[in-house]
Amino acid sequence: QCKEENKPYGLNLSAPFITSVFKDQLLSVLPFVQVLFTNEDEAKAFAEANKIQFGSMSELAVQISKLKCELKKARTVIITQGSDPVIVATNDQVKEYAVEKIPKEKIVDLNGAGDAFVGGFLSQYVNGADEAVCVSAGNYAAQYVIQRAGTKLEGKPAFDGKSNK
Repeated sequence: QCKEENKPYGLNLSAPFITSVFKDQLLSVLPFVQVLFTNEDEAKAFAEANKIQFGSMSELAVQISKLKCELKKARTVIITQGSDPVIVATNDQVKEYAVEKIPKEKIVDLNGAGDAFVGGFLSQYVNGADEAVCVSAGNYAAQYVIQRAGTKLEGKPAFDGKSNK
Protein backbone atom coordinates (compact mmCIF):
# COMPACT_ATOMS: atom_id res chain seq x y z
CA GLN A 1 0.00 0.00 0.00
CA CYS A 2 2.88 2.40 0.72
CA LYS A 3 4.15 1.90 -2.83
CA GLU A 4 0.70 2.52 -4.33
CA GLU A 5 0.24 5.70 -2.31
CA ASN A 6 3.86 6.82 -2.74
CA LYS A 7 4.36 6.84 1.03
CA PRO A 8 7.69 5.95 2.67
CA TYR A 9 7.98 2.59 4.38
CA GLY A 10 10.59 2.32 7.11
CA LEU A 11 12.07 -0.85 8.54
CA ASN A 12 14.37 -1.50 11.49
CA LEU A 13 16.43 -4.70 11.26
CA SER A 14 15.93 -4.92 15.05
CA ALA A 15 18.33 -7.77 15.90
CA PRO A 16 21.14 -9.69 14.19
CA PHE A 17 19.22 -13.00 14.21
CA ILE A 18 16.38 -11.46 12.16
CA THR A 19 18.68 -11.28 9.13
CA SER A 20 19.20 -15.04 9.06
CA VAL A 21 16.16 -16.61 10.74
CA PHE A 22 13.75 -14.41 8.76
CA LYS A 23 16.01 -13.84 5.75
CA ASP A 24 13.42 -14.74 3.09
CA GLN A 25 10.70 -12.61 4.66
CA LEU A 26 13.09 -9.70 5.06
CA LEU A 27 14.25 -9.91 1.45
CA SER A 28 10.63 -10.05 0.25
CA VAL A 29 9.80 -6.67 1.84
CA LEU A 30 13.16 -4.96 1.30
CA PRO A 31 12.33 -3.77 -2.26
CA PHE A 32 9.57 -1.61 -0.73
CA VAL A 33 11.64 -0.15 2.10
CA GLN A 34 12.38 3.57 1.71
CA VAL A 35 14.32 4.00 4.96
CA LEU A 36 16.21 1.12 6.56
CA PHE A 37 17.51 1.46 10.11
CA THR A 38 20.15 -0.83 11.53
CA ASN A 39 22.99 -0.84 13.99
CA GLU A 40 26.46 -2.05 13.04
CA ASP A 41 25.98 -5.59 14.40
CA GLU A 42 22.69 -6.04 12.54
CA ALA A 43 24.23 -4.64 9.34
CA LYS A 44 27.16 -7.07 9.57
CA ALA A 45 24.78 -9.98 10.18
CA PHE A 46 22.71 -8.89 7.15
CA ALA A 47 25.86 -8.80 5.03
CA GLU A 48 26.91 -12.25 6.22
CA ALA A 49 23.44 -13.74 5.61
CA ASN A 50 23.36 -12.28 2.10
CA LYS A 51 27.03 -12.84 1.22
CA ILE A 52 27.75 -9.12 0.80
CA GLN A 53 31.47 -8.30 0.85
CA PHE A 54 32.45 -4.91 2.26
CA GLY A 55 35.51 -3.08 3.48
CA SER A 56 33.87 -0.52 5.75
CA MET A 57 30.50 0.21 7.30
CA SER A 58 30.07 3.11 4.87
CA GLU A 59 30.64 0.76 1.96
CA LEU A 60 28.15 -1.71 3.41
CA ALA A 61 25.54 1.04 3.83
CA VAL A 62 25.94 1.97 0.15
CA GLN A 63 25.64 -1.65 -0.97
CA ILE A 64 22.46 -2.20 1.06
CA SER A 65 20.98 1.05 -0.25
CA LYS A 66 21.52 -0.20 -3.81
CA LEU A 67 19.78 -3.56 -3.35
CA LYS A 68 16.63 -4.05 -5.42
CA CYS A 69 14.25 -1.17 -4.79
CA GLU A 70 10.83 -0.85 -6.43
CA LEU A 71 10.23 2.72 -5.32
CA LYS A 72 10.42 6.04 -7.12
CA LYS A 73 13.00 7.31 -4.63
CA ALA A 74 16.25 5.58 -3.76
CA ARG A 75 16.50 3.71 -0.47
CA THR A 76 18.26 5.38 2.46
CA VAL A 77 20.20 3.20 4.89
CA ILE A 78 21.02 4.48 8.35
CA ILE A 79 23.59 2.62 10.44
CA THR A 80 24.04 3.59 14.07
CA GLN A 81 27.30 2.69 15.79
CA GLY A 82 26.88 3.57 19.43
CA SER A 83 29.07 6.59 20.14
CA ASP A 84 30.73 6.38 16.70
CA PRO A 85 29.28 8.40 13.80
CA VAL A 86 25.87 7.59 12.33
CA ILE A 87 26.23 6.56 8.68
CA VAL A 88 23.56 7.58 6.17
CA ALA A 89 23.77 6.24 2.61
CA THR A 90 21.56 6.79 -0.39
CA ASN A 91 23.00 5.24 -3.55
CA ASP A 92 26.63 6.42 -3.73
CA GLN A 93 26.10 9.35 -1.39
CA VAL A 94 27.38 8.67 2.13
CA LYS A 95 27.44 11.05 5.06
CA GLU A 96 28.64 10.52 8.59
CA TYR A 97 27.16 12.42 11.51
CA ALA A 98 29.05 12.77 14.77
CA VAL A 99 27.46 11.51 17.96
CA GLU A 100 27.94 13.65 21.04
CA LYS A 101 29.82 11.63 23.65
CA ILE A 102 28.09 11.07 26.97
CA PRO A 103 30.28 10.46 30.01
CA LYS A 104 30.20 6.76 31.01
CA GLU A 105 28.94 7.60 34.48
CA LYS A 106 25.77 9.13 32.96
CA ILE A 107 24.89 6.01 30.95
CA VAL A 108 22.33 3.97 32.87
CA ASP A 109 20.69 1.53 30.43
CA LEU A 110 21.35 0.96 26.72
CA ASN A 111 18.04 -0.86 26.17
CA GLY A 112 15.80 1.06 23.80
CA ALA A 113 18.54 3.29 22.36
CA GLY A 114 18.05 2.04 18.80
CA ASP A 115 14.27 2.28 18.94
CA ALA A 116 14.55 5.77 20.43
CA PHE A 117 16.90 6.77 17.59
CA VAL A 118 14.37 5.56 15.02
CA GLY A 119 11.54 7.42 16.75
CA GLY A 120 13.52 10.65 16.97
CA PHE A 121 14.65 10.39 13.34
CA LEU A 122 11.13 9.70 12.07
CA SER A 123 9.64 12.52 14.17
CA GLN A 124 11.50 14.95 11.94
CA TYR A 125 11.47 12.91 8.71
CA VAL A 126 7.66 12.88 8.50
CA ASN A 127 7.71 16.68 8.68
CA GLY A 128 10.19 17.01 5.82
CA ALA A 129 13.22 18.03 7.89
CA ASP A 130 16.61 17.68 6.26
CA GLU A 131 18.71 14.61 6.91
CA ALA A 132 21.04 16.27 9.42
CA VAL A 133 18.11 17.38 11.59
CA CYS A 134 16.56 13.90 11.42
CA VAL A 135 19.83 12.30 12.57
CA SER A 136 20.24 14.91 15.29
CA ALA A 137 16.74 14.19 16.60
CA GLY A 138 17.52 10.46 16.54
CA ASN A 139 20.72 11.01 18.49
CA TYR A 140 18.91 13.25 20.97
CA ALA A 141 16.24 10.61 21.62
CA ALA A 142 18.77 7.78 21.98
CA GLN A 143 20.92 9.82 24.35
CA TYR A 144 17.89 10.74 26.41
CA VAL A 145 16.85 7.09 26.81
CA ILE A 146 20.27 5.70 27.75
CA GLN A 147 20.52 8.09 30.69
CA ARG A 148 17.49 6.47 32.37
CA ALA A 149 16.58 3.04 33.68
CA GLY A 150 14.22 1.34 31.26
CA THR A 151 12.41 3.48 28.75
CA LYS A 152 10.56 5.82 31.07
CA LEU A 153 10.12 9.39 29.92
CA GLU A 154 10.50 12.30 32.27
CA GLY A 155 9.35 15.82 31.53
CA LYS A 156 9.11 17.42 28.11
CA PRO A 157 11.85 16.77 25.52
CA ALA A 158 14.15 19.71 24.86
CA PHE A 159 15.16 18.92 21.25
CA ASP A 160 15.49 22.28 19.53
CA GLY A 161 14.96 21.05 15.97
CA LYS A 162 18.51 21.83 14.92
CA SER A 163 21.22 19.54 13.69
CA ASN A 164 24.50 19.13 15.47
CA LYS A 165 26.44 18.84 12.20
